[in-house]
Amino acid sequence: IPTLDLRLSPYENVKIRIPPLVERIRSADETVYNDDACIHLRFCTQGPSDSVRLKSIKKKDHRTTAQLEDPHHEQALAAAKAAYAKIQQATDSKHNETVPSATHQSADPNRADRINQVLAAAKAAALPKKHQSTDAVTYETNTRFILYSALTTGQGAGNFLQGLLAAHLLGLEFNRTVCVKWDDFLEAFDYADPKRAEACQSLGNGKFAAVSLWNFGTVPDECHVVDTLSSDNRVVRMGGNTYPGWRTDIPPNLFHENFRAKSDLLNVLPYEVFNPPKIVVHFRSPDSTGDAERGLDDNSLRILGEMLQGNATYLVTNRPDFYRRFHDCCGWSYDTAWVDKPIQHPAMHLQWAVDGSKSKIGTAEKTAGKKEQNMKMWSDWYTMHNAETVYHSNSDFSRSAVHWNANTTGYQLHGVKRTLSQLGSYVLDLRHAPYDEVKSRIPPLVERIYPTNYSEDESCHTLRFCARFRGKTKPRYHKSNQANATTR
Repeated sequence: IPTLDLRLSPYENVKIRIPPLVERIRSADETVYNDDACIHLRFCTQGPSDSVRLKSIKKKDHRTTAQLEDPHHEQALAAAKAAYAKIQQATDSKHNETVPSATHQSADPNRADRINQVLAAAKAAALPKKHQSTDAVTYETNTRFILYSALTTGQGAGNFLQGLLAAHLLGLEFNRTVCVKWDDFLEAFDYADPKRAEACQSLGNGKFAAVSLWNFGTVPDECHVVDTLSSDNRVVRMGGNTYPGWRTDIPPNLFHENFRAKSDLLNVLPYEVFNPPKIVVHFRSPDSTGDAERGLDDNSLRILGEMLQGNATYLVTNRPDFYRRFHDCCGWSYDTAWVDKPIQHPAMHLQWAVDGSKSKIGTAEKTAGKKEQNMKMWSDWYTMHNAETVYHSNSDFSRSAVHWNANTTGYQLHGVKRTLSQLGSYVLDLRHAPYDEVKSRIPPLVERIYPTNYSEDESCHTLRFCARFRGKTKPRYHKSNQANATTR
């Protein structure tokens, strides 16, 4: 008598537990699951986590962990530099011109495009294969965006650049593409991906959900940021100049992966773009008497000048009189095109004359030289961003340049301090930015969920961890921070 042959699906016919993929890790003692049902599985050898791999190691050669692991990094970078040298050699022979290191390049309409092509190839060759993308990025209608807006009055470029960095970090965490609404920035830089530029341009000026992250005024609500960026809102408008408790693992090469310098900027750089100064000093004269002027006292300037002798040190400043002063005493190089021109701070309607004196300027005076002043500002910032080491006075402008580049080391001048070994002697008081002083890992905002990722580390005591509650999050403070919960 025929009967039905009924069987379970193969994966339902297994009588023992098949471990999830995340558990299939071969331990140090080579122990794996020995059950017969597991013999067809592959077990992976434990490697560094993404957070460790992406975190920059600040050693003297300033390479990232990923670059140190890649044996082909140096060869690839050398090949890219050789390719650039051949292009530049051909250009020089064609135009029969000599380019001094501290003066402006001769005008060549195609030079900027060639430089960008070589830079892009060099960046791609220098990055390990695991950080290179082989698939074209597409921006479908379901792509979600952060629209970073730099329209708040009274804020300088340094504040906005810190906010733009925060927007990109949050974009990585919440899978959102960052678009920029900032005319001065887009005058000097373009999106590295043309398709991203098209997608951002199509957003328009609609009424979008919004988040605000400023380090002054109303205390930002991190849990509101988590809810909003996790939502189905296609576009979230963001304004601000900070990230809630800066995470420590800034991905390497983040700026160059997202933006490329336009020809107008590359053509005003007073050095070969592929060989930027490695040591940069930024002296920023304060806007007002209430603005901290630490690091610009005579003792600090003298000791720093003695410490960094020679033209390998490049000076960036908003005081034109400092150019000749530090060239004459210490041999520093600088942008010679600005030694006899005033330098403006448009956001504050201020100008520093050739002799270093400060004065207020009107709208007409500010507008007249706007593009030239704008390119000067971005030339200075781009130079600091691509340096290996930056020494600077109190300035968000230089801090942001260092912060965007995980491979750059920044030191802020905090005046001088007495030495214990020699009475009457002084040394510079150099400090990292507060977020660079942290020795342990500060988790990204997206990981700060209670209780699954609650951290007892001392460095995390000032953070708020968000607990899920009826579909939304609400803040939870560390016990030691309860007293500050209403004031931070």
